[in-house]
Amino acid sequence: MFYIILNDSKIRTDLILYLKQNGIHSVFHYQSLCKSSYYLKNNDEKSSNIYSDVYSNQLLRLPLFYELSISDVEYICEKIIDFFEIS
Repeated sequence: MFYIILNDSKIRTDLILYLKQNGIHSVFHYQSLCKSSYYLKNNDEKSSNIYSDVYSNQLLRLPLFYELSISDVEYICEKIIDFFEIS
């Protein structure tokens, strides 16, 4: 897994859209365990962990798979840099 942590969820959403427009699939799917349906269903006491909430809202997973070439990695990096230069 390869990921970056952004300043907030709006930047993450904007970057996902920008990367998608440039043919790059990036995702987020991590949720604070204390907010998961399993936890909420099985625990009377609701809790929160500010750090897990922050990171689950700011983490963006980048493409990483066997066929990913060095030129693909360079392209992804260039597009991320471009995004922050125009933002």
